[in-house]
Amino acid sequence: MKNNNIRKIIHRNNIKEITIITGQQKSGKSLITKLVSTLKGPINIKIDFGLDNIVQLIKNKFINISQFRDIFLLILDNIFISSTLGRNLNLKKNEESSIWSTSNPQFYLKKIKSKIGKKNLKHLVKKENALFITLHNFIEFKNILSKNISKINIIYVYTNPINQVLNLFNSKKFTTAGEKIDRSVLYLFKNKKIFNDVCGYEKKYLKYSRLGKILLLKNIYDKSDLNSLKKKEGNIKVLKLDYNNFLHNPNTESAKISKFLNKKMSNITKKFLSSKELKSRRNNISINNVIKNKKLLKSKIKNKKELLLFKKILNNYKKFK
Repeated sequence: MKNNNIRKIIHRNNIKEITIITGQQKSGKSLITKLVSTLKGPINIKIDFGLDNIVQLIKNKFINISQFRDIFLLILDNIFISSTLGRNLNLKKNEESSIWSTSNPQFYLKKIKSKIGKKNLKHLVKKENALFITLHNFIEFKNILSKNISKINIIYVYTNPINQVLNLFNSKKFTTAGEKIDRSVLYLFKNKKIFNDVCGYEKKYLKYSRLGKILLLKNIYDKSDLNSLKKKEGNIKVLKLDYNNFLHNPNTESAKISKFLNKKMSNITKKFLSSKELKSRRNNISINNVIKNKKLLKSKIKNKKELLLFKKILNNYKKFK
């Protein structure tokens, strides 16, 4: 009998606490990432599309769960060490992962200017042992971290599927995806290009219209996410956050996030909660807009199968609450 335990990767486990903001595309993660960035700490949230690609590889069964865990943990540790040294910091303004979005940009500017030797690095690794990161569609794999990271906080963001699906449709998803500048994993299925996480559903996927493809993918994600949210692990805390509730009650929902992460709000947080961006997004999800968007989507649905998918995802939304 073949022994698969002869060689095993040893992980350094420098990260003692990790906070992951996750959810589906167009669920509102970007806004929640901006909010968390403003909390006292300071907090610089990492966004790494390479990790997103690895999530896609496991979802589409190009790698197994053991390979996924090892690759994921190795990259996480490298991101953490680089960040501690003052590397891989985003200096672009108006981006949620930028140091300028944090409550104290000077903290990170000082890191850039400082020379950090091995002795200081060892000290900093013990002192700054938390990592914040935003990932697409990670909730399904939350349990892979439980044996290597002591404390895991996950903010799972979900939203009204009507606005989410229309936003995906209006973003030209499934028309520009797959181009050279697109970062999603692209693979061939019977000589047809697939650039979404539809492993096992490829035949159905190729038959649907552009909107039908979005509905199919949304329903696949919903089923997987709902199932994953039911599973509990001792050192993993999950906060489910309805993006719509957040926009209607930003102060109340922000207080929940602050308490969940044990991080106080800063003056930057208060400014953010009264910003024009928040007001604009709140107007976009008004009841009148939702009704209008629902009618618009229904008018674009091509057949009964797509209509059934639409009804399923509307029903799924109730289960997330």
